[in-house]
Amino acid sequence: MKKISEKKGRRRLWICFSTVSRPDRHIMPFCLITFLLILILAVPIRADSILSLPDAIKMAQEHSFTVQASRFGLKAAEYDLRAARASRYPTLSLNATGFYIDKLQEIDALPVAMEIGSHENYQADFGLSFPIYTGGKLGGLIGAARAMVDIESYEYEAQKMAVAFQCRRAWFNFNMRQRLVNSAEASLERIRIIRENTINLYQNGLADSVDILETELAYENVREQLLQMENDLSNAATALAVLTGIGSGTEIELPLDIPEPDNSIMDYRNLLIDTDSLSRPELKKISYQIQSAEQQVRMKQSGYFPSLTGFGRYSIGKPNRDIFDAEWNDYFSAGIVLNWGFNLGRKDRHAVVSAKQRLLSVRTSYLAVEEKLLFEAETALENILYAYKQYELSKRKYIITGHKFRLAREKQKAGGLTVNRLLEMESEYSAAEQIYFVSQLKYYINESYFLYAIGSDKIYGGF
Repeated sequence: MKKISEKKGRRRLWICFSTVSRPDRHIMPFCLITFLLILILAVPIRADSILSLPDAIKMAQEHSFTVQASRFGLKAAEYDLRAARASRYPTLSLNATGFYIDKLQEIDALPVAMEIGSHENYQADFGLSFPIYTGGKLGGLIGAARAMVDIESYEYEAQKMAVAFQCRRAWFNFNMRQRLVNSAEASLERIRIIRENTINLYQNGLADSVDILETELAYENVREQLLQMENDLSNAATALAVLTGIGSGTEIELPLDIPEPDNSIMDYRNLLIDTDSLSRPELKKISYQIQSAEQQVRMKQSGYFPSLTGFGRYSIGKPNRDIFDAEWNDYFSAGIVLNWGFNLGRKDRHAVVSAKQRLLSVRTSYLAVEEKLLFEAETALENILYAYKQYELSKRKYIITGHKFRLAREKQKAGGLTVNRLLEMESEYSAAEQIYFVSQLKYYINESYFLYAIGSDKIYGGF
């Protein structure tokens, strides 16, 4: 299982000492070498590192199988485009045959019977053909292949952005779970101190056994919460480890110096979300799917027109074209081939209409995706504005409850406050602290939603 922590691990160092008497000075070099070897082997090499948010995103993209599959799809589309462009170039061909005939036909009308052909037959044809006019079919094929490269390119970008978004959520979620565990541990320590103070007051006759039991119950309640939070932290650590492809047993630290959100986000309160403000690869991908569909229409319309193909051929063989000359001979030919077919069932017409309907379908899909992404962007903007307001409120409550608890603790030590009331204030302070930590990290999670919704490149960076 992957082990991830925010706390810096301690480096362990084992040091060995060796004493050598004067008569044994000749073995000093050997002992020194032995000591150095023991020291090197005894000190474990620390492989831990602080996993920053940009590094985590980079690792997740390198590990993601969907990103890798999209990269291969892009490469395939690039080679398809090269293959389509190659269709404009001439094509060389070679055809060779050889066979033997045991019986030949004879002409008996002549004074001397004459055989037609040769028992041994050899034929080799070297051809060169090239398209002259295809009615727009080749142009449509190349245009569709070019659009497919752009489609796969933006699909690749969409997958990278989606993985970056998932990684940001996992990274912030783990950080939030770690802070909740730290908060619960701090609460447990505060209740332990309250319990010790209560025992002292009990020994001095200022508290009773019920007060002690209340502190014990509060202590066990926080331990129960801590157990749940540690389990949530373990799940969050596993999710981040799987997403980034971290090796089993690798201990990685997350930075603790997360900046507090600033109020610059409030400048976006009157931001108008429209298509121009969206840079999502999904929209660009569908726009090139429209271009591909337009090229498909062009390819289908090419069936209305004839095609012209030029050719040149060199042929050598025995007996070749002259069946009466059973010797080797050759010839060269060149010309143009016209091909123009008409289907009586209006096949070409139906194919064109089908391609146009598919074009309308893709254009409609663009409008649907555009509407969906605009809604997501507007919702994400509202959520991040709300998250910042919630963060400000939770921060003020955290400061107030903390100050209130510290004053109450001093008052309880002096016997001026009941244990039950102090435990209530500690619970309020602990809850306010956890809400504050959660609101801070949830702000950044909502910011990630907003960056992803508008397709901002900032989603690949840090804060």
